[in-house]
Amino acid sequence: MLLPAILVFSFIAKARNFNVDAGFLWLAIILFIIVGFATGAIAGLLKAYCKIHEVISTIFINWIVAFISGWLFSLNGKMFNPESYSPTTIGSARIAIENAVKYQFVYFGIGMFVLTAIVLFVIYNFTTLGYKINMVGKNPSNAKYIGLNEKMLTIIVMGFSGALAGFAGFYYIIIKEGWIVDSFGSNPIAIGFESIAVSLIALNHPIGITLSGFFYSMIYTTRDLFAIKDKLTKDFFPIITGIIVFMAALAIMLYKFKPLGFMWKYGTLWIKKEYWKEYGSYMKTKNAKYREYVKALNEEKRRNRKLKKEFASIKEEYQKWVDCKITSLKSASDDTIMSIYDEMSKKKFEYLKKYSDFGLNNLKTLKNQYKAEKHERKIQYITKRDLIYTSHWDKVKENWAKKRDMKKSNQASKGGE
Repeated sequence: MLLPAILVFSFIAKARNFNVDAGFLWLAIILFIIVGFATGAIAGLLKAYCKIHEVISTIFINWIVAFISGWLFSLNGKMFNPESYSPTTIGSARIAIENAVKYQFVYFGIGMFVLTAIVLFVIYNFTTLGYKINMVGKNPSNAKYIGLNEKMLTIIVMGFSGALAGFAGFYYIIIKEGWIVDSFGSNPIAIGFESIAVSLIALNHPIGITLSGFFYSMIYTTRDLFAIKDKLTKDFFPIITGIIVFMAALAIMLYKFKPLGFMWKYGTLWIKKEYWKEYGSYMKTKNAKYREYVKALNEEKRRNRKLKKEFASIKEEYQKWVDCKITSLKSASDDTIMSIYDEMSKKKFEYLKKYSDFGLNNLKTLKNQYKAEKHERKIQYITKRDLIYTSHWDKVKENWAKKRDMKKSNQASKGGE
């Protein structure tokens, strides 16, 4: 948000013209989007190629940009002011924009905001690109495994998010504030971080973010009006937004874990003999299988240790061969390197086959087999448990229906008499 504003106000300060027209503002909004995309792409590059988390990289970038702003627009910096007036004052001069031009951009911004939300909703839910973005966000390793270029997609997505931040920064700094505020030179723009809360309330849904952003802006823009009242200051409103974010996070937790539903379900099951019979059978089988597994696991571990000692000579021979081939790669030509890689691949396959034939994979197979059987038994138990619960309430509903029908028939017979 701030970096393109620095460029725009640097140009204005050099030109010494603080009355800007619509043409200049259209160029400025394009510059904000381009520079925002480039800044976001830097964070994407760091994440894709250096494994640096985007939260860390963007926080550092924000602080770097904030200090650049403080250095350029401090009156004692002498970058745009030949003389030092005050060693503590930071910020640019205020630009003058006609109200008609300002409202023209406001209407354009509202339209673009709604259009962007709709387009992103369609992309996320109905296009291949949205599926790819979702896949990369949830599990980059799986995305790479199925053939996606997760690095390029990460850079593009981060760049696009930076472009949106730049677009928002244009309206916040140029249209709303009209100057680089003195606080921008000492701290990153705080409202940018508040967008995290807006997104959290909407569960990252594009349409939901539109509505939560509107709701959040109502709270944000009415602070001064409410602060007129006694004992109500601006410091009170972060408490309100904090409670809202906390309740939104609590709602997400309760969406996945429903304590009342859990208590109602198990309160019903605990009075059913069928449930306790099924639960006892499940736990008895589970404990018996676990004892068998521990016994088999200990035997297989002892056997595996003996096999590893016998296999050690084969492993050492293979490792020496690999080291020799790696050493030969240093002075080999490109064609020779490719042939060596091919030879190493075949040798690796043969080595793994010997490893498996020797029985060294049996321990891992035993563990995986036990986990699979344990999971299958649990699924069967849950299915039977839920069937007991649903059948109980089906019978209850059936009895209620019979009683209702009997009551209606009795009333009808009395009416006939």
